[in-house]
Amino acid sequence: MERIRIFKVILILSILCIILSSTTVYSQENFKLNVPFSKLVPVNTTTLMGSSNHIKVKIPIPERWQVKSAVLNLSYVNSSALLQNRSRLVVWLNEHPIAQITLNPQLPQGKASINLPINLLKKGYNELNFTVAHHYTLECEDPSSPELWTTLEFDKSSFDFDISLKKVPENLSAISDFLFDSKIFGKNEVNIVIGDKKEETLEMASIVASSIALRFEYRAVNFTISDSIKKGVDNVILGNGEFVKSLTGDVLEKGSILKIIR
Repeated sequence: MERIRIFKVILILSILCIILSSTTVYSQENFKLNVPFSKLVPVNTTTLMGSSNHIKVKIPIPERWQVKSAVLNLSYVNSSALLQNRSRLVVWLNEHPIAQITLNPQLPQGKASINLPINLLKKGYNELNFTVAHHYTLECEDPSSPELWTTLEFDKSSFDFDISLKKVPENLSAISDFLFDSKIFGKNEVNIVIGDKKEETLEMASIVASSIALRFEYRAVNFTISDSIKKGVDNVILGNGEFVKSLTGDVLEKGSILKIIR
């Protein structure tokens, strides 16, 4: 049975008060996400040339996530002139080798599902390093020969994540580094709750939306406006004390305060 809890950051300025609430679902069930590689990392198809080469990319893991499992579905094409027993593609996660792939000239188009060990994933940005070793002869060879290449088809690759969401911590820094974090990818949705459609209220709502969008940086955010709290998404509530009480049951203190209520 799903348990829904509301975490509220309350900012009260005289009559107008702003409540930032995170309505998060906690359950034993995990969220499954399939994310295209190019959406997570701004890199498309890349060709690694020469006898040895590499490319490093960063993948973000939000602080809000509890990662249960992570898999990289990698698509690649290698030269048909390679020596199979001497040509390898190695994938590294945070300087640890996690996969060694033999480059087969007879089957140059390949796909690999690579498990990303949870113990190697850290919150923040993680480094994926793709290295290749190419050879086309057992004798002396030209390390810059055009026959030595592997193309990493990042535009055809993806990540599978199995995650749950952590509880929102009771500190104000959670607003910027936990709730509204540019490392959160997938569907980001924020509901702005207002008690009326007066010009000043709508103006405040637009300011709040702009501020939140800045925190997400280049990530897309879907904003909605309603007169009630929307379950399963983060909510920003604009209104006076009576409006807040009607939604959350909290009785707000007089004066200007800034606090988190669980």
